[in-house]
Amino acid sequence: MDFKEVKIPAGDLIEHVDGELVTGDRPVIGCLRGDGIGLDITPAMQLVVDGAVTGAYGGRRSIAWCPLYAGLEGLQHYGSEFPQETVDAIRYLKIAIKGPFTTPIGEETHVCLHCSHQQDHDGTCDKCGKDDGVCERFRSINVRFRQHLDLFACVRPIKYFEGVPSPNKYADQVDFVIFRENTEDVYAGYDFERGSETALAIIELIKAKTGRQIRIDSGIGIKPISVFGTERLVRKALEWAIQNDLPSVTLVHKGNIMKFTEG
Repeated sequence: MDFKEVKIPAGDLIEHVDGELVTGDRPVIGCLRGDGIGLDITPAMQLVVDGAVTGAYGGRRSIAWCPLYAGLEGLQHYGSEFPQETVDAIRYLKIAIKGPFTTPIGEETHVCLHCSHQQDHDGTCDKCGKDDGVCERFRSINVRFRQHLDLFACVRPIKYFEGVPSPNKYADQVDFVIFRENTEDVYAGYDFERGSETALAIIELIKAKTGRQIRIDSGIGIKPISVFGTERLVRKALEWAIQNDLPSVTLVHKGNIMKFTEG
């Protein structure tokens, strides 16, 4: 597959065979450094992972890191904070790891991806003085990756390590994995700013259909939950439990209040 900016290093491309990922001794894995602190911590992460692989396999295996670009580096390489080529490359490589990306949270029209400063004009950043990192305000890059790649399961292992201070009286019993919905629920990204045309239209629609009045200065978020999405997330958690010989699976919800989207 031909790419404009992505340079695939020498190594073994990961393949899907009978539903399983197959890797060689030098798998090619995509890596996005991210913005801000990501430019510092992502290279450190690579050193740690490389050291762990070397120690685990006695030097017989290694990772071929493939640089990919989004956020600030996407803007510098493509003129876009979320390049389509990066999404295509992740699909091609099968596996990628990313650092943290800037997510604008204010009401200004532009954001600097060097320092996260927000302002109402493009060009040079008023805070850091750099002129190659200011772009129009955008929705979360993380959410867009989830949506474009259908990354529906947020998997969070949580385990206590002996010797680490903890306020939990029974910290030694902490050993579980959380599977959280990542593309539906409030993570679907249907979030509309207060006073926006869409937010006001939804407020009027709800009033007309239900008679319930939402305060006019409210931001609006939509929480879609499908049978399909729920079943595949639960199925993924059950598969994990079976594969790892775990004793139980617990479903956590708020069905006593949200009767149609939970429980």
